[in-house]
Amino acid sequence: MSKKPTYRELEQRIFELEKIVSTSAHSAESKEAEIKVEYISLMQQSINSFMLDQTLINNYEELIKSIVVQIDQLLRPVFTVFNTFNQETHILKVQEIKANHNILNLAVKIGGERILSTRTKVDAEMYEDIASKRLKVISTLYEATGGTISKPISLALAKAMKIKCFLGFSYLVDNLLSATTLIALKEKPDAFTMHLLQNYTYFTSLSIKRVLTESSLKQSEAKFRAIVKNASPVVFTINKEGTFLLSEGKSLKALGLKPGQVVGMSAFEIYKDYPAITKGIKDALAGRISRDVVQVGNIFFDVLFSPNIDDSGNINSILGMAIDITERKQAEKELQKAKNYISNIIDSMPSVLISVDDNGVVTQWNNEAENKTDFTSKEAIDQPLALLIPRLDCILKNIEEAMESGRVHSFTRQAYYNKDGEKQYEDITIYPLISDDAKGAVIRIDDVTEQVRVEEMLVQSEKLLSVGGLAAGMAHEINNPLGGIIQSAAVLRRRLTDSKMPANKRAAEEFDISIKKIISYLEARDVFKLLDRIDESGMRAAGIVSNMLSFTRKSDISHSPHYLDELLDKSIELAESDYNLMKKYDFRQIEIFREYDENLPAVPCQSGEVQQVFLNILRNGAEAMLDHMTEDSEKKAQFTLRIVLEKEIVRIEIEDKGPGMDENTRKRIFEPFFTTKQTGQGTGLGLSISYFIITEHHGGEMSVMSTPGEGSTFIICLPLKGK
Repeated sequence: MSKKPTYRELEQRIFELEKIVSTSAHSAESKEAEIKVEYISLMQQSINSFMLDQTLINNYEELIKSIVVQIDQLLRPVFTVFNTFNQETHILKVQEIKANHNILNLAVKIGGERILSTRTKVDAEMYEDIASKRLKVISTLYEATGGTISKPISLALAKAMKIKCFLGFSYLVDNLLSATTLIALKEKPDAFTMHLLQNYTYFTSLSIKRVLTESSLKQSEAKFRAIVKNASPVVFTINKEGTFLLSEGKSLKALGLKPGQVVGMSAFEIYKDYPAITKGIKDALAGRISRDVVQVGNIFFDVLFSPNIDDSGNINSILGMAIDITERKQAEKELQKAKNYISNIIDSMPSVLISVDDNGVVTQWNNEAENKTDFTSKEAIDQPLALLIPRLDCILKNIEEAMESGRVHSFTRQAYYNKDGEKQYEDITIYPLISDDAKGAVIRIDDVTEQVRVEEMLVQSEKLLSVGGLAAGMAHEINNPLGGIIQSAAVLRRRLTDSKMPANKRAAEEFDISIKKIISYLEARDVFKLLDRIDESGMRAAGIVSNMLSFTRKSDISHSPHYLDELLDKSIELAESDYNLMKKYDFRQIEIFREYDENLPAVPCQSGEVQQVFLNILRNGAEAMLDHMTEDSEKKAQFTLRIVLEKEIVRIEIEDKGPGMDENTRKRIFEPFFTTKQTGQGTGLGLSISYFIITEHHGGEMSVMSTPGEGSTFIICLPLKGK
């Protein structure tokens, strides 16, 4: 990087240029040097004139406008932006923009309306960069705004406006950043121009400091006059040694003092236990105006210490005033208490509550908003809403419309995916806040995920009921031909084997056939075994239909006593004939171990619902075990079924030797729509409905224990007295 020329080097360069002009009057080099000298001289004269103009301005707003105009006249930039800096919030805010109408329209077209009111959050690194250099050439608007204006917009603006570079002016007051100016140039300034602008920037910082100081003094004087006029303050004077020369005012009575009582006494001695007072006296003796709130006993005073300067410029005493603000402090305390109370109410709300101003910048952020995002209230305040919750970017226009129209806007069942990739639903309501001072809005966000899922579960339950009704109808229809098959098989057996039946005798004699030979022939051809199989299969099918009817039949409102071991065994029979299981697995391959207490009592329950629960657990366990079983696996698929009587309850355990589940899955296993199966292989409703049946319909308990790699045990407890 080239070194910036010193003021002496600059003067030397001007002298050389003038020498070229005088010795080579007709050369091109002479002409160029002459123009350069004239340009530098004119710029120096302009800067001197502008500095003089600044000394005549006493209003900060007028000074800002003057600075913007001066820079515009000096450099003719594409646009000029003056920003003020807030030391408390570290926000750099646009205060004044100078550009022609076409440039402004182009900026809005490319960057939107917000580009004209940009607010830049300045971090420590950016602050150090700005404050360390009073004048700096910047390549892009993205760099100049610390990323507030994005790279694509920055590049688009530079291209459209033919901008080569930006020039940043930093104005420091007491070594602290106070304001900045950013200008866009079509040509990069040379070293001479940069040097002159360095001087201009330094002098402008002094002007800003002077105007701000004068403004602060004027405000203090105005407050002081108002205090004297409307209150009964304590007015005092202290000499350079710290002795009271004057002490008057009605408020002395609150301190137990009379007017003039402390005159001639040392203020340092009287108030040695009040460091704020002694510090204020020392500051005033050092030439600084000091103000602080001091508590003396139960009384609060707003104390002002001001140096009294004589005609020679020497400090000869201190002038002071103390106002009793106890009532105001009490009111502030009550106000703060009310604010805290309201804040606690807002923070205790189960909804996310966020308030924004008319620029979409967050002004309030409750506890639930912190819980639902990764941002604390302190981090969220003064940040754009769309930056904190990007999915709400789509409702910014609706927020503006709500503020403009004064009407509430609502959006229900808005779907999104949380950070864990789970689909969630929320209701969003926008309440406009309109006052004389400003506009804003409160955004309420309610998580309705569970409500949506319950509604979906009810719809699914209705579907299941419909399927159950269909299954019951099919069972009745199957019973009729099934009865015919069983009955016909029985009749066939009698006609083939009963030698005493007269009709059999007559038919045999008619065809000259021996019934014994017929029987021998049929036995040789295993026909009777086939009839046995028909009987066995028919009875088995009849049992399946009977169980299906029992399972699908709507339960009575009142519970009836049932033996749980019988219901569990019937559920196993259903599982063995489950078509969906048989398509992929043979349930009969699974070993079943029963550990039932003897003399178990009947338990009041709805048999169909309890069978449904058992069947869900058995089906899930079978699928889990057989899915993870391999040909060379030593581990066999097996269920261990336990029914134990424990005081007032009957405890049922269904243990499998499947893959088990981790703790996170175990905790969520009864949630509606939660499933570990592949998409399309499960609704995630089976166990949630089972849990609902046991806990709500039967007043029982249902839980699960599991160890990964060891299996799972589902535990159901039903009360002996019923629900």
